[in-house]
Amino acid sequence: MSPLRHVRRAGFAAALVLAPLAAPLAAMAQEAEADPVPVAPVVIAHGIDMLEGALTAEQESILQSIAYQSAVSRVCVGLDLDLEKFDADFAQLRPEGEATEAQTTYHDRAILVALGVITGAFLGEYAAEPDEFCKDAEAFAAAAGDDTLFLSR
Repeated sequence: MSPLRHVRRAGFAAALVLAPLAAPLAAMAQEAEADPVPVAPVVIAHGIDMLEGALTAEQESILQSIAYQSAVSRVCVGLDLDLEKFDADFAQLRPEGEATEAQTTYHDRAILVALGVITGAFLGEYAAEPDEFCKDAEAFAAAAGDDTLFLSR
């Protein structure tokens, strides 16, 4: 007797058991494609959580703003970062009070990792809808004027 005969039987039995699940699984797959879960808010929250409470609520907002504008500057034509403004905003993310050089370096590196994660979330939004993303960024830049990290246009 061939050992493949058992494999064929097992495959046929598995098909009989799994066949009733095919329609509901297909429906779930279509629903997932039609209504994707927004990932960016989850990733942004993860980036903030990585810092384990090292930032105040105001600093968290600044970090998200820096990340958004960094992402925009990478993918939207004409919205380039002003590095002096970037540095000034980044400096606001440092803790108040005394810190050794090593502590400051450690803190800055942790912030840069979180910044990368959050920037990635915004780049994911761009990947999903590039035209809409840059259109929204243009509107943001126009409304905020000089209160952005973008170079004056």
